[in-house]
Amino acid sequence: MDDEPALRLSPACRHDVPEIAALARDRLPEMTHLHDPAWHLTSQRFGQGNFPRDQLFLVLHAVLDDGREELVGFVWVDPAMATDHGVEEPWWCINALAVAEPYAHQGLGASLVASVEKRARDVGVVSLYGQSYEASADFWRKCGYSLTGLGGVIASQGPVPVPGREPNVVALNAEPHLHYFVKQVPESQGVRLMRAQYES
Repeated sequence: MDDEPALRLSPACRHDVPEIAALARDRLPEMTHLHDPAWHLTSQRFGQGNFPRDQLFLVLHAVLDDGREELVGFVWVDPAMATDHGVEEPWWCINALAVAEPYAHQGLGASLVASVEKRARDVGVVSLYGQSYEASADFWRKCGYSLTGLGGVIASQGPVPVPGREPNVVALNAEPHLHYFVKQVPESQGVRLMRAQYES
């Protein structure tokens, strides 16, 4: 783009939902739940990442010459292992990242990831992880993430409390057509999530 508009990063809120859903339909066609505005309004995903068990949903707006703003990117992060499995470790899952096509390949995706990493560091998150298609694998490598092979495994560095059981090592298997990506947050303390030992 010739005249770069000013950009504004902020936590997502309800009035962003129509643009978030539209951008997800365009850029994340496989994540169909994100395409439905009603899902966003009922799923309580709009946290500000104020503590490790909080959701974090950031939106990036371009401020146009006439003062209007358009949503050009978003990133959605949550404590998925705590939410889905009761594992209380300070790990955040990067569930979705999207940048509008006219703004792609300008570093905005990496900037959104860096914003997540800063917030994670501020609140004591230990590990960031998520799943990636092959087409996005190089992006995550360039952001400093370690990737498993397709269908690979990430696991806790040591035993963690698991509801209803003795503490144990937690392992996550990626879907066969996806990689896991994982990165450690510097200076944070706790059991880390790593590529499994047998991953090359």
